[in-house]
Amino acid sequence: MRSHVYLWFARYIKKYWDKELLLFLLIAVSSLGSLASPYILKLIIDDVFPHKDYHLLMKLLSTLIVLYVVRILATYFFDYLFSWLSSKVVGDIRRDLFSHLLHMSLAFYDKNKVGEIVHKINNEVNIIEGTLTRSVIRLCNNVVLLVGLAFLLAWLNLSLFLVSLVVFPFIFVTLRYFTPLIRKSYEKVSEKEGETNNFYTERFNCIRLIKSFNSYDYENEKLNGRIENIRHAKLKNTIYSSLNRNIASFFIAMGPVLIFGWGGSKVLDGSMTLGALVAFLQYINRLYSPSMDMFYLHDELIRAGVSMKQIKAIFDARTERWVQPGSKVIEPVERVLIHGLHFSYEKKKILNGVDLQFVKGRSYALVGASGCGKSTLISILTKFYKHSEGSILYNDNPVNEMSISEWMEYITVVQQHSYILHDTIRENIVYNNRYEGPEDIEPILRQVGIRDIIANMEAGDGTMIGDRGATLSGGQAQRVALARAFLKKSEIVILDEATSALDSQSEEKIIRFVKDMYRDKISIIISHRISAVRQADEIIVLDKGHIIAKGSHDWLAANCEYYVRLFENQMESTYQSVSAIA
Repeated sequence: MRSHVYLWFARYIKKYWDKELLLFLLIAVSSLGSLASPYILKLIIDDVFPHKDYHLLMKLLSTLIVLYVVRILATYFFDYLFSWLSSKVVGDIRRDLFSHLLHMSLAFYDKNKVGEIVHKINNEVNIIEGTLTRSVIRLCNNVVLLVGLAFLLAWLNLSLFLVSLVVFPFIFVTLRYFTPLIRKSYEKVSEKEGETNNFYTERFNCIRLIKSFNSYDYENEKLNGRIENIRHAKLKNTIYSSLNRNIASFFIAMGPVLIFGWGGSKVLDGSMTLGALVAFLQYINRLYSPSMDMFYLHDELIRAGVSMKQIKAIFDARTERWVQPGSKVIEPVERVLIHGLHFSYEKKKILNGVDLQFVKGRSYALVGASGCGKSTLISILTKFYKHSEGSILYNDNPVNEMSISEWMEYITVVQQHSYILHDTIRENIVYNNRYEGPEDIEPILRQVGIRDIIANMEAGDGTMIGDRGATLSGGQAQRVALARAFLKKSEIVILDEATSALDSQSEEKIIRFVKDMYRDKISIIISHRISAVRQADEIIVLDKGHIIAKGSHDWLAANCEYYVRLFENQMESTYQSVSAIA
């Protein structure tokens, strides 16, 4: 299973196979060049000094200088190409992951914390990138060195080489014991780091709450607990990794001891030259570095395997079906028919057999107590959530057969929470909207009351509106969201408590604008204010997932006791205001 994950991610470097091949050649040149110097040292000891051959000495030293220059050049081009390849690979992974996450359902985000998702995009992808580029290159380098060293050692003295291999079975046993422990400890570290990253995200998003309750010490204590959990997890990982490497180091260090004992006796009895022994020891010492690096690399591969498993799980999660926006002609929506709609969340029934019809040219309002199912109904109508039973048709076509991207070309939703990006007001309004020019925007800006606000901000020093619209009031943020929605000019517009932060006069003005702008389309309003819903052609009353009444405001006020109770205080205030004026 783990090898399958490694192979799946290897496709990100497969597309750059020519660059990888060039990197391999550069590192092979550098590595093989380094293997020549011990053999040149052997020739100097065994051939130059005994025969006092100065010409051969100069020839060998010149060769050595050329090899050093070649190694320097190969290393320089390797560093440049490696940096280029690393940035390309990590960019490809992040782009694919971001695109995949954008097309995940809202249910995915309900079950997963945003902070942990961001942690995976940043930290885990960085670890994977390091493995796919740096670790692969190191692996190739080490393999080239080890194969080259093994060949030279066997060529110099086969019996001595076989003696040096005695320690390797002990090293493999060490690896087999510690690998599962290291993997589990890495998984624990990753889990705790993800939780802590989510903690930061939540706290910064709720900074007003923290300041309001003076909960600085309280939050610091909670953070200290999480930091301690990470520290303990990392310490355990360090213990396992260090024991693994140091025990292996001990067995590797025993190699030269064995060689000194065996090779020393060979030199003393004259069956081996001193130069050959020195060269052999030089190669054995060079064997030590790549061998140790293989153990560090082993730990990194385990850590990368944990990261790959987590990222692969996201890629394996099913995304919503989608098509490229604008790839299909948008036909006018004559009507939307909802029949027998049921929806449950965690075994709790939210909607129970809802039947509705929305007809072109009419405005609708959904009213009811909090939790009656209004917003859930809208979330299903927009395909943000899937219903368990029932059907939704537009012009007698099943909405269920459309992808969410196709359906969202027909529909626009403005919710109570205004989603504002860290950008200018104007950029927030034109966000991914297709429009002709200022003549499309200006009337909308004027109607929602945002035109003067934009002019004032653009005339000042700063035009950026801060993270999540921090420099805007709640009402201003809602006006921006409304302008953005109206500019889209979709067939269906839904305002889900979208004017709750506005005063009643502004709200009524915007509702009138909606009725006028969407007079040949469908508009749906959800609100707890009678001033927003009374203008609708038809008001739909929900209670505990059922539709209990439908009609105009006047008809419901005269015939629906639940509707009257729902807006009783607001109705009395309205009547009192009218009486006072009279």
